[in-house]
Amino acid sequence: MAEAIRSGGQAAVFARLPRLGALRDLALAHSRLVLAGSTLTYLALRYLKSGVTLPADLAVYRAAPPALLDGTLYQVLPGQLPFVYPPFAALAFWLLSCVPALLLKPAWALLSIFALWLIVRNSLRLSAVGTTDAGTGRAGLGRTDLWTAAAIWCEPVFSTLGYGQINLFLAAAVLAGVTARRDWLGGLGVGLAAAVKLTPAISIVYFLVTRRWVAAAWSVGFFAGATAISFLRRRAS
Repeated sequence: MAEAIRSGGQAAVFARLPRLGALRDLALAHSRLVLAGSTLTYLALRYLKSGVTLPADLAVYRAAPPALLDGTLYQVLPGQLPFVYPPFAALAFWLLSCVPALLLKPAWALLSIFALWLIVRNSLRLSAVGTTDAGTGRAGLGRTDLWTAAAIWCEPVFSTLGYGQINLFLAAAVLAGVTARRDWLGGLGVGLAAAVKLTPAISIVYFLVTRRWVAAAWSVGFFAGATAISFLRRRAS
């Protein structure tokens, strides 16, 4: 009796496999629509919740460039979050202070989702190394779209988007850097990311462990150069 039930259950599972395969193929064929729908749904819910008010971290980024000029970058003001990034971050955020808040909020969200797409794309490529699936072509792009559409609603991505944080941009830069074939490009991604937020500097250790000495040197060089420029700009102001 038990064997019959087990066999019947297995038969039901295998009977569904063609349907699941067809559903997967349908999703891949319309992956851009799935991603667009997920993105627009997120933006709509975010606007229903907070309107045009800038997310907390994004508001801090937008206020940083003027504060760098008047010497109040690291002063804690009542009702505002403190700026806890290196001075170069304030220079990197310069354009944000020129964009109206009404446009900045959706633009930042869309760019963050694009950074998430790049993270997923590079991750799928890495997972395909050494296999027959190169992770490229239409199927690879479709999987990237679908994983990105799902990741928008998962933590920590959902909170990162909600607070308007820069983490997705930094993760995309670091992942692109450590997978770059040219050492100077690897150093550029890691070094500038570390100049904006110190945490990505741990990737320099990855270069050392993998004996990519030139990439590690480029990372230190770009980090030092960006930091020096920001201090000189701050002193000049």
